Amino acid sequence: MTVRKSLQEQSEQLFRDKCDENNYTYLYIDQTQRTYSSKIYADYSKRPDFLLSLECIGSIFFDVKAKKEVLFFEDVFKNDLKKQPPTAFWLTLEEIKLFKNLQHQTSISVWFGVTPYHGQTVASEIYFYPVDKVEKFCPSKHYADPSWKYVQIPKTCFSYASELAKNKCSDCKNEYCKEVDRYIELWEKRQLPKLRELNRQIDEKMSNL
Repeated sequence: MTVRKSLQEQSEQLFRDKCDENNYTYLYIDQTQRTYSSKIYADYSKRPDFLLSLECIGSIFFDVKAKKEVLFFEDVFKNDLKKQPPTAFWLTLEEIKLFKNLQHQTSISVWFGVTPYHGQTVASEIYFYPVDKVEKFCPSKHYADPSWKYVQIPKTCFSYASELAKNKCSDCKNEYCKEVDRYIELWEKRQLPKLRELNRQIDEKMSNL
């Protein structure tokens, strides 16, 4: 009987395949605890999955994940901007913080490798994004009040395996990252009536206790 690989296993295999296609040198990092320093946990860092070497850049850690595709600020694009929202991926602020700690400890850059999935099967492509650039998609209020736990990044901002040495931002025409504060403001305005109604219902229930 054939055992179906998990989404994580499929994603890691796709990473290997893409690296082999592009003749990249890489190492898989065993995920068992005895293979890494306890200082990683002590300093609130996280283990990556691979270490890859690029001639023009040097060594890079990669954390490979399977994630569902979402629509970037869907409500804002469809209702306020009257545009089709681009496809995007969610990244958690917690994992970003942990990998930035790892970068600081090792002086080695960390990138995300994301594979879209449908059901129990990953797609045939993997998309890459550096941890250092995630902050471009964090609204300014995140720094004062990090009330959101996730960051949305359009798929068009990610790189293919063959483009890892290319600076995608240098020829960007969409510049979604420069409009994040505006998207947040529009979203909050749209949500405000809903929040007011929710508060009204809560107040009503409390008054009847």
